[in-house]
Amino acid sequence: MGSNDFQGTRAKLDRAEQHLDELRAQLKIGWEKHLYGISTYDDLGSHETIVTLLKPKSIFSSYSVIAGEIVHQTRSALEHVIWQMLPNPNKSSGFPVFTLEHKDPANPKKGYYEGQGLKMIEDINPAAQTLIRSVQPFATGTDHRLNLLHEMWNWDKHRLLNMMVIYPQAISPFYRYLSDNHISILPTIAVPEIDDGAEIARVPHPHDFVPGKVQMEAEVGIAIRFADAGPAVGESPEEFLANLLKLTRDIVGRLIKTI
Repeated sequence: MGSNDFQGTRAKLDRAEQHLDELRAQLKIGWEKHLYGISTYDDLGSHETIVTLLKPKSIFSSYSVIAGEIVHQTRSALEHVIWQMLPNPNKSSGFPVFTLEHKDPANPKKGYYEGQGLKMIEDINPAAQTLIRSVQPFATGTDHRLNLLHEMWNWDKHRLLNMMVIYPQAISPFYRYLSDNHISILPTIAVPEIDDGAEIARVPHPHDFVPGKVQMEAEVGIAIRFADAGPAVGESPEEFLANLLKLTRDIVGRLIKTI
């Protein structure tokens, strides 16, 4: 094989890494610019601070598209490495991912490794074949990452890997006096399940409130999680996708070493 062998595979993984860095950066920017979380403004007519919830769908749709790119490039790298390793790849060639090793009599239509799986890597070297079998979902016990990657890849072909903000049950607001940085702690505010931009509380101004000199702030511990995203529901996107990418780099590296 020439010096450029597996260049495409490595390029796929590098692009997935770039998208992961992009996702991290976008999530950080979103937080720093208060694109999600809570928002406050002063109603001088009613002498109250209005607290609203921020979870814009447009922002999270863009995050979801980036997550899909990470999954696509990562899973595609496994396809590329198989095609580059096979002497004569065909339309059936690819990286097999199966939860069943043998045919299930109770579910004969479900794919299984000894059937379709082996055909996908026909003529690959024996060491690679042993390695591929060892990382199959049916062989890895409690480690389901490869199967999760495969299912998310299929999910993203038809639907976004949607994300959402998980809010705490309550937030802890306080008024800050900018002249001396003094704070006045307020009662906690419950956070109901409501839509983006909805009002969650009205807090009376303190008696010595002066616009521009006293402002409300709040300690809010929120998290970003996959929502409607197939098998990834409830997972932290950054950690979860980084873990899948790490797994794939490891498999690809080990496969190349079998040459």
